[in-house]
Amino acid sequence: MLRKISFPFVFALAIFACSSSTVNKEVHFQSKWEPLTVGNHSYLPILVRGTPNDSAFFILDALNAFEQKHPDFQVTGWKVEKDQYGYDNPPYIYGLWIDHKPK
Repeated sequence: MLRKISFPFVFALAIFACSSSTVNKEVHFQSKWEPLTVGNHSYLPILVRGTPNDSAFFILDALNAFEQKHPDFQVTGWKVEKDQYGYDNPPYIYGLWIDHKPK
Protein backbone atom coordinates (compact mmCIF):
# COMPACT_ATOMS: atom_id res chain seq x y z
CA MET A 1 0.00 0.00 0.00
CA LEU A 2 2.76 2.46 0.92
CA ARG A 3 4.59 1.68 -2.33
CA LYS A 4 1.51 2.51 -4.41
CA ILE A 5 1.18 5.88 -2.74
CA SER A 6 4.85 6.81 -2.61
CA PHE A 7 5.71 6.14 -6.28
CA PRO A 8 3.40 8.83 -7.75
CA PHE A 9 4.52 11.27 -5.08
CA VAL A 10 8.23 10.67 -5.75
CA PHE A 11 7.68 10.79 -9.52
CA ALA A 12 5.84 14.13 -9.29
CA LEU A 13 8.48 15.55 -6.97
CA ALA A 14 11.28 14.54 -9.34
CA ILE A 15 9.58 16.18 -12.32
CA PHE A 16 8.93 19.37 -10.34
CA ALA A 17 12.55 19.55 -9.15
CA CYS A 18 13.93 19.10 -12.65
CA SER A 19 11.61 21.61 -14.28
CA SER A 20 11.88 24.43 -11.76
CA SER A 21 15.57 24.85 -11.07
CA THR A 22 17.47 23.58 -14.08
CA VAL A 23 15.60 25.38 -16.85
CA ASN A 24 17.47 28.36 -18.26
CA LYS A 25 14.89 31.14 -18.24
CA GLU A 26 15.86 33.65 -20.88
CA VAL A 27 13.96 36.91 -20.71
CA HIS A 28 14.82 39.67 -23.13
CA PHE A 29 13.71 43.01 -21.77
CA GLN A 30 12.26 45.47 -24.25
CA SER A 31 10.80 48.74 -23.08
CA LYS A 32 8.58 51.13 -24.99
CA TRP A 33 10.27 53.97 -23.13
CA GLU A 34 13.85 55.14 -23.11
CA PRO A 35 15.49 55.63 -19.73
CA LEU A 36 15.52 59.20 -18.44
CA THR A 37 19.10 60.12 -17.57
CA VAL A 38 20.23 63.21 -15.68
CA GLY A 39 23.87 63.29 -14.60
CA ASN A 40 24.79 59.99 -12.95
CA HIS A 41 21.21 58.84 -12.36
CA SER A 42 18.66 57.16 -14.64
CA TYR A 43 15.06 56.07 -14.34
CA LEU A 44 13.98 53.05 -16.39
CA PRO A 45 10.19 52.50 -16.51
CA ILE A 46 9.27 48.81 -16.62
CA LEU A 47 5.59 48.87 -15.56
CA VAL A 48 4.87 45.30 -14.52
CA ARG A 49 2.27 43.91 -12.12
CA GLY A 50 3.63 41.91 -9.20
CA THR A 51 6.22 42.03 -6.46
CA PRO A 52 9.98 42.30 -7.00
CA ASN A 53 10.58 38.75 -5.75
CA ASP A 54 8.02 37.45 -8.29
CA SER A 55 9.72 39.43 -11.07
CA ALA A 56 13.39 38.86 -10.23
CA PHE A 57 14.35 37.54 -13.68
CA PHE A 58 12.56 40.43 -15.37
CA ILE A 59 14.22 43.06 -13.17
CA LEU A 60 17.70 41.59 -13.58
CA ASP A 61 17.20 41.30 -17.33
CA ALA A 62 16.13 44.97 -17.47
CA LEU A 63 19.33 45.94 -15.62
CA ASN A 64 21.37 43.80 -18.00
CA ALA A 65 19.69 45.43 -21.02
CA PHE A 66 20.46 48.88 -19.57
CA GLU A 67 24.12 47.96 -19.08
CA GLN A 68 24.40 46.54 -22.62
CA LYS A 69 22.72 49.60 -24.15
CA HIS A 70 24.98 51.99 -22.18
CA PRO A 71 28.47 50.43 -22.15
CA ASP A 72 29.97 53.79 -21.13
CA PHE A 73 28.17 53.65 -17.73
CA GLN A 74 29.24 51.60 -14.73
CA VAL A 75 26.20 50.84 -12.57
CA THR A 76 26.95 51.62 -8.91
CA GLY A 77 23.50 50.96 -7.45
CA TRP A 78 19.82 50.54 -8.21
CA LYS A 79 16.44 50.54 -6.51
CA VAL A 80 13.00 49.26 -7.46
CA GLU A 81 10.10 51.74 -7.42
CA LYS A 82 7.01 49.76 -6.40
CA ASP A 83 3.66 49.68 -4.65
CA GLN A 84 2.97 47.07 -2.02
CA TYR A 85 -0.25 45.17 -1.47
CA GLY A 86 -3.11 47.42 -0.54
CA TYR A 87 -6.75 47.09 0.39
CA ASP A 88 -7.96 47.11 -3.20
CA ASN A 89 -4.82 47.34 -5.31
CA PRO A 90 -2.41 44.60 -6.40
CA PRO A 91 1.36 45.05 -6.08
CA TYR A 92 2.96 46.90 -9.01
CA ILE A 93 6.51 47.69 -10.14
CA TYR A 94 6.80 51.08 -11.84
CA GLY A 95 10.46 51.22 -12.70
CA LEU A 96 14.10 51.13 -11.66
CA TRP A 97 16.21 53.97 -10.32
CA ILE A 98 19.76 53.31 -11.51
CA ASP A 99 22.87 55.08 -10.22
CA HIS A 100 25.95 54.97 -12.43
CA LYS A 101 29.23 56.65 -13.17
CA PRO A 102 31.29 56.99 -16.36
CA LYS A 103 33.69 54.12 -17.04
